[in-house]
Amino acid sequence: RQITVSIAVSNRFPVEALEELYAGIELASKLYKVDVVGGDTSSSTSGLIISVTALGGAKEEDVVYRSGAKVNDLLVVTGDLGAAYMGLQVLEREKQVFKVNPKNQPDLDPYTYLIERQLKPEARKDIPPLFRALE
Repeated sequence: RQITVSIAVSNRFPVEALEELYAGIELASKLYKVDVVGGDTSSSTSGLIISVTALGGAKEEDVVYRSGAKVNDLLVVTGDLGAAYMGLQVLEREKQVFKVNPKNQPDLDPYTYLIERQLKPEARKDIPPLFRALE
């Protein structure tokens, strides 16, 4: 229902980058119907640190605990396993290339999907109703 966003940022980050960060947070909060209700801002000597706290609730009958697992229960994973990790690997690789040659501009088009999984993760709100329909 609500989130708080706390950041610590060094003076190396331009104001425009922080404005884009908060624009993304605002867009996501509208998409998922979550209110941003606070957070702290402070300085950092080591880059950017972000801490997000989510506040909400669920009906007791919708909560599933690992302790409720039984032999022969089906474990299901949705989405692309490893896509966000692969996106991170692409970004890290290109960062190293950039450090060696700052004039080299990467062609990231073939990796757009993977990079978006890393930079723009999305909650799978479509899955719980699907599972309920299968019960």
